[in-house]
Amino acid sequence: MDEDKTLFMRAFLLDKRQGGQVRFLTEQEVSDWTPKDGFLWIHLDLEKKETFEWIYKQSGLDEWEAETFLEKEGLHPRCFVQKNGVFMSLRALDLKAGAAKAEEISFFHAWCEESRLLTASLQPVFVFQDIEKKLSSKTGPSSIGEFIDEICGDILDQVVAVVSDLEDDIDGLEENIVDDVNTEYVSGELSEVRRQLAMLRRYLAPQRDVFDILTRQTISWLTPEDHYNFQENAHRMVRVIEDIDNLKERIIINADELASKFREDSQKNMYMLTVVATLFIPLSFVTGLLGINVGGIPFAESEYGFLIICGILFLFCLLMLFIFRRIKWI
Repeated sequence: MDEDKTLFMRAFLLDKRQGGQVRFLTEQEVSDWTPKDGFLWIHLDLEKKETFEWIYKQSGLDEWEAETFLEKEGLHPRCFVQKNGVFMSLRALDLKAGAAKAEEISFFHAWCEESRLLTASLQPVFVFQDIEKKLSSKTGPSSIGEFIDEICGDILDQVVAVVSDLEDDIDGLEENIVDDVNTEYVSGELSEVRRQLAMLRRYLAPQRDVFDILTRQTISWLTPEDHYNFQENAHRMVRVIEDIDNLKERIIINADELASKFREDSQKNMYMLTVVATLFIPLSFVTGLLGINVGGIPFAESEYGFLIICGILFLFCLLMLFIFRRIKWI
């Protein structure tokens, strides 16, 4: 869906008089709307000053509701009932932008009434683009309960897809650890996957409470089917958070395994250095002793003195290696 950057409002009407056909409304048509015309969905751009003017002057929200709806900073997922409406603040991923990066998690507000849904965000939200496409093809939601379920369901679908991709990444990294392939690359990738999982849990775990609150609302315009759908979404969110926690534990286990391999390799290297040093220390002592500038050095006057000393040192090396093998150092 191509976004018109000049618009502060995108409004859609499910026209009851035309069999639920979806129409895009102008700002004036939105002002003339009444509940008997059909279900109205209005999406607002929080970057536009016109949004603030419309919310305060024409939305019908009281001052506190308007201020809450227009918040941009210090946002956390939450949900509460005010009069006969439900306010939600949620976060969503955008799969088209890339896989689960912090800058690609967006927030949005939603004010839900029996015949009207107000949503607002700072940037385009994939969830709303998807719903708009479904509405255009007459496969989208037709009531406020279905809208809420569609929003929550789409958010969960995105999170599940990202978590599934991260799980596949971890599976591949585990194979590399077992096969001892490119451990430095694996270490860096494990850190990145762990960062993404931590980010996902930090931003999305609070939405578990939002979904749970929705299941306990007794508002008149929510049907038993809506409550059932909300419960399913709440259960899915709990399972997703549990999956994220399980993947984080797998990351820790794999990181420990990788660290153990690093320590083992380091110990092997240090062991070999110790063996080599032990082998050459007595040789160095002998050559140093023979090199002192005093009289009486053996073979000093011999024509073959150097070769004799080299032969003795070679035999000494063989003796040292034999001793090392007997005591199982090598």
